[in-house]
Amino acid sequence: MGSKTALPDYQFNVAEIGAETEDLPEQALELVHRMQRYVGRSLKNKWALITIVTGSEEFCEKCEPPSRTSIRRALGVLRRGLPRALIVLLGPVHVASTYRQNINLMRPRCKCLEKMTGKDYRKLFDVWKTYFVDLETEFNVNNGTFGVLSIPSLAIHSRNPQSLLVPGKPLLNRKGHSYAAKWLWNRLIAGPNYNISLIALSEDTYYCPSLGCPYIRTVQNFKSCSIMTEDTWQKQMTKLKEQRTGKQARQEVIRTNLVGVICAILGLSMLSVLIFGTYFYCHGMKATKGRFDYGKTQTEIEAELQEENK
Repeated sequence: MGSKTALPDYQFNVAEIGAETEDLPEQALELVHRMQRYVGRSLKNKWALITIVTGSEEFCEKCEPPSRTSIRRALGVLRRGLPRALIVLLGPVHVASTYRQNINLMRPRCKCLEKMTGKDYRKLFDVWKTYFVDLETEFNVNNGTFGVLSIPSLAIHSRNPQSLLVPGKPLLNRKGHSYAAKWLWNRLIAGPNYNISLIALSEDTYYCPSLGCPYIRTVQNFKSCSIMTEDTWQKQMTKLKEQRTGKQARQEVIRTNLVGVICAILGLSMLSVLIFGTYFYCHGMKATKGRFDYGKTQTEIEAELQEENK
C-alpha cells in the first residue's frame, strides 16, 4: 500500500503499510480533512467512491477477528464527512489455483495461519465475513445517499498463482495487483453473482456497465437492477411481442416502421394533389366563365345588343 505521504494529498490516498482495522478511524479522518481541503464546500454535493482495503496483514500476522468497533467508527466518520459516498469495504486477499480454489496460498506464507487447522481457519474467516455483512446491513438505508458494499474476501485465481505473489511474502506483486484490480472492477459491475470459477481471470475482460443498468451494483439497486445475457433479453422481447395485440400491436408496428409510415403518407398526399390538380385544371380549361365571374359575360351582352339592333 505504501505510505500516505508517498503521493500528493490531492490524490486522497491514506493507506499505510502495516495498518490494521484499529487504525481505520484515524485514516478516515485524514481522508475527510484532505477532501474538505481540496474540494471545499461543494463536497457535500459531490459523489465519492472510497475503497477500504483491510485485513490481509492483520489476518495473516495475528489470526484474529477484525476490530468491529473501529471499522464502525471509521464508517461513521465517513458518513458524517462525505454524505454522498459509496464505501467498498474489501477484506483479506485469497490467492488460489484455478484447479483448487478453496486452498488459500497465503496460508503457508503466514506463520500464524500455517499453524491453524482447516476448521479453525474457516471459523476465523466466517467471523470476518459476519462482521463485514453486519456492517453493510447497518450502514445501508433505503433511499439514502451513503452506502457500504462489503466484500469479505478478494479472491483471485490463476493457473499459475505463485506468479501473482512476491517471493516468500504474503504480498501481491505487480501482476497480482493487476489481477486484483480486474477482479474488483468486474465484481462491482456484475454484483455478487460474479463468478470466475469457469474462466481464467487472465482471459476475462473488464466488464462494461449494461445500457439498461449503468451502475455499480450496490445493496440498494441490485434487486431492481439485474444483468441479463443477450439471449435472455431476446427471449423476453419475443415473449413480450407475442403478448401484445390489438391497438398496442398496431402502435408498436407504427413505432418500428415510422420512416416507412411517413413516406407512405407523403406519397399518398402527393398522389392526391396530382390527381385532383389535374382534374380541376382540365375542368377550368373547358369553362366559359372565370372562377370569380358572376352574371352574363361581355360576349353575351354584346350578342344581345346586336339582336336588339336588328
